[in-house]
Amino acid sequence: MAPFQIMLCPNLSKFSLHTLLTSVVILLVYRKRIEDSDSEYINIDANIQKRFPTTIIIGAQKCGTTALLNFLSYHPSVACNTYKEAHYFDNYDNNRDYSYRSYLRYVPFSRPDQITIEKTPKYFRLQNIPLLMYNYQKFIQKKLKFILIVRNPIKRAISHVYHTERHKRIKVENLSAILTEPANFFVKGSHYGQFLQNWMKVFNRNQFLIINGDSFGKENPVSVLRNVENFLEIPSYFKAENFFLNRMKGFYCYRYKYSCILSAAKGHKTFAQNLTPDAEKIIATSLKKDVQLFEKLSNQTFNWF
Repeated sequence: MAPFQIMLCPNLSKFSLHTLLTSVVILLVYRKRIEDSDSEYINIDANIQKRFPTTIIIGAQKCGTTALLNFLSYHPSVACNTYKEAHYFDNYDNNRDYSYRSYLRYVPFSRPDQITIEKTPKYFRLQNIPLLMYNYQKFIQKKLKFILIVRNPIKRAISHVYHTERHKRIKVENLSAILTEPANFFVKGSHYGQFLQNWMKVFNRNQFLIINGDSFGKENPVSVLRNVENFLEIPSYFKAENFFLNRMKGFYCYRYKYSCILSAAKGHKTFAQNLTPDAEKIIATSLKKDVQLFEKLSNQTFNWF
């Protein structure tokens, strides 16, 4: 008899009910301890363990990192958490002797044939992260791989503004005024060239896969995902028919029983305000040199403006 049927049985004794509830509590506590464990060696069996991430999606914020990770999560050779960003390195305290074992609290169990991927898009813009990652790379004694997805820097900044408003941190009364304010946080977050230069002081260019988020958001993502598969050196899995366009949201979804597999909060086709032509010109001018630097360092052309 199934557990829910037992619980509904009117003749169930108090002793049996107490035993059942105690067993459920023990099971839940044990499961919680397993999920929160920072030990690489607490495992379900000899092959399924928590393993250190060797691939990290470092950014950029508001460029499609969530969609990318959601799609990759369906690949049988990938292990990742799609519901929670780790934020391990941006909360790393150099004044304490943290063990990297605690990093394992943020990753799922995996098989030996899987690659563990972590995503925290804030990493890309923070100056101290590359050196912390370099030390981590030495610790695990494996060469890290980084995935960076970028989009038109002005559109990224606009998206970041409205993301911040949705989280009730600001009130957008005049979008153009916010984004033309000198040295504002949102436009600075689109300084891809400056950020990549900081990373390339520590890591080689061949450790980065840089994805054009503009095409990734508008076109069937299968070609991008195949590039990711090649970069990670994992078998080809995705096919064009795995995806379909959600016309209400304006982005592609992973097809699962005719449902759109991606957070309902993701994908914003329009915003309440547009930039004025003058504001857009001011921002584009301020970003021009950084875009040129980014194209030089990445050895890619984006034709943003």
